[in-house]
Amino acid sequence: MSLAAFTKIKLLGKGSYGSVYEVKRNVDGKKYAMKEINLKFLSMKEEEESLNEIRILASFRHQNITKFKEAFIAEDKL
Repeated sequence: MSLAAFTKIKLLGKGSYGSVYEVKRNVDGKKYAMKEINLKFLSMKEEEESLNEIRILASFRHQNITKFKEAFIAEDKL
């Protein structure tokens, strides 16, 4: 997967590590929330914490929690 597979629609929010966008997957038009983290500005510890967050989100299975789909690194962004 790559960033080119999605079109950003709008910014939903910003945090200390990155931004969350509403995006549309180009192949089928499905909408998702995509968190984008710029890895260039993170320390090794912060990078490890970001990867740990992915593992935790991927493990959640609950009707009231948005389902995690996938993660990828492209252009120094997670």
